[in-house]
Amino acid sequence: MTLRLLLVEDDDIDREAVLRALREGGDDIDVVCAETVRGGSERLREARVDCILSDLTLPDGEGLDLLPHAQDAPLVVLTGGADDRAREALRRGAQDYLLKDQLDPHWLRRAVHYAIERKRLSTRALASEHQDRLASLGHLAASIAHEINNPIAFVGANVETLQRWWHGIVPGTTVPIEDALHEDFVQLLAETGAGLERVASIVGQLRSFGRRSEDHEPLEQASLAEVAEWAIALTRTRITHAAELRVDTTGSPGPFVGRPGRIAQVLTNLLLNATQAAEQGSRAPQVRLTVRGDGAHSIAEVEDSGPGLPPELRDRVFEPFFTTKPAGEGTGLGLPISHDIVVAHDGSLELSDSVLGGLRAVVRLPARVLGESDVHLTDAGEIAETDAERWTLLIIDDEPSLRRAFARMLRPHEVHAMDGAGALEWLAADGHAATIDAIICDVMMPGVDGVQVHEALSERHPGLAKRFVFCSGGAFRPDLARYLAASAVPVLLKPVSRAALVSALRPLLRERQAATRGYPSVG
Repeated sequence: MTLRLLLVEDDDIDREAVLRALREGGDDIDVVCAETVRGGSERLREARVDCILSDLTLPDGEGLDLLPHAQDAPLVVLTGGADDRAREALRRGAQDYLLKDQLDPHWLRRAVHYAIERKRLSTRALASEHQDRLASLGHLAASIAHEINNPIAFVGANVETLQRWWHGIVPGTTVPIEDALHEDFVQLLAETGAGLERVASIVGQLRSFGRRSEDHEPLEQASLAEVAEWAIALTRTRITHAAELRVDTTGSPGPFVGRPGRIAQVLTNLLLNATQAAEQGSRAPQVRLTVRGDGAHSIAEVEDSGPGLPPELRDRVFEPFFTTKPAGEGTGLGLPISHDIVVAHDGSLELSDSVLGGLRAVVRLPARVLGESDVHLTDAGEIAETDAERWTLLIIDDEPSLRRAFARMLRPHEVHAMDGAGALEWLAADGHAATIDAIICDVMMPGVDGVQVHEALSERHPGLAKRFVFCSGGAFRPDLARYLAASAVPVLLKPVSRAALVSALRPLLRERQAATRGYPSVG
């Protein structure tokens, strides 16, 4: 079988040396060449390749910048020396690195074949983990529907109440707003906001839970008690229909640093396992979740009253595809994947006997706070806006109700709102683009999507393209996801607050304000 390789090298001599080494090994390799990151990205869009060989330093960036465009192709870095930069390349996703002065034909081909095989095995493992997570989501459907339908029910009732009140106090009538009504109104708004937050929280948990492991998920400082509450929210209905559930998250664990969605997946899996075990036991079915801290660790314990597990099997359950469940009821992947996730967080997952009679699973995570060197998401807090800050914004979204809602929420800023095609036509008119301070744009839209809008602005109005924020529900086509990963454009996930929008816009607008309108520079 002929392998198709992409060679990205800007030095003519080095490029010819690599091609000569590849040709000497045989004619079973087809090579396409590029000299820049942009050129390599274009070759990858034109056709799939089996492996990428790239210089580490290119005229317009690093060879590692090709990773978001590589799809399933492994990247082997070509470098002048085995220094820290080469080892950093491995940490960031390269499969291997080769020294340019040691391009022996045999070792070059061997490195290519090994890189392809390692990538193939890694892809299979990731696919297995993703399938296990999706299978778990299927079991959680009833709990999710219950948890979302409850807040939707009282939010809907509150909206209906507001409509009835409105019809009694519209202009032209004499119905006053009494004190009692005012108190009800304040409580109604508070409860409605809380209900929407509950729905948004559940959607956020599912988004994080369902995300593939190779997807970008920044580190965050999180509370294990809050993560445990996520897992309970996703499993409560399933558990309480089968067993008595006891939860204690008052043990004051310290914060941990990691990926909360991964840890929520672990606790969800342990809770579902405990529920199934409790159903099979001879005792009254019980499931207990306890979260506590010992100073050095945040600890979560999941216990059940089931039949337990013999000591000789406790190590084997962490082996892939080993399961004690009946045929057709278990994949044998849940515990191995959970164990790997916890270990990746520098923690441990151990099994022992429970005082309830069944099994006790203990997750320990190092207690620490987020450091400046950690890559993480920053929560947008409330931001004080000055009277001098008055922006002209363009909202681009295919949903008219959302456009109107954003325009109301962003007052007193001046807001123009339209869909993708309408926005490009409007911006093409003389003078319109110059009036816009920043753009907030949906990603997934019929007709003209957010990426097409941003690409068009990058060509016609590059300055405005730099003052651009994507705002999306989070379900991206693969091509859109690759564009977002490769671009430096901020991405906010809906639902989004005014504070989050202002926080994302302000850094983009600071220089424009100071230079063009004389606004004070703000921190």
